Amino acid sequence: MPTIPAGLRLYNALINSGNIRYGTLPDGAAAVKLTAKAVAWTYDAWTQIVASVGAGDVLLAAIYTENPSAATDYDVNIGSGAGAAEVPLATVPIFLGVAGVLPFPILIAATTRLAGRTRSASGAANTIDVKVGVITGF
Repeated sequence: MPTIPAGLRLYNALINSGNIRYGTLPDGAAAVKLTAKAVAWTYDAWTQIVASVGAGDVLLAAIYTENPSAATDYDVNIGSGAGAAEVPLATVPIFLGVAGVLPFPILIAATTRLAGRTRSASGAANTIDVKVGVITGF
């Protein structure tokens, strides 16, 4: 069976959107706490968000944040891949806890692991809780 280019899949999904569903990962669980390195604007290690996005492809559409430990600016980076081999997919600036919606969704293949990391302006090991918004059914 030939593969369908991602752009065509997205176009078809918008035209035939009867099966589109919006969700969050991790699903039915608390947000994942990310910790910044105690050096300003330096990422700490990746933290797993989900071991698998599920049995079907998803579109990464948003990065939701809550409970920042300090009133400072953050960058949240979402990546995919095996532990210690993550590939960055999206970085969203977070200003005082406001979430970031991606202007264009990113296709994530079925069963892919997602992880996140953060950095902050303060130079302290600040934390922020993260979930990602996904689109399924396309």
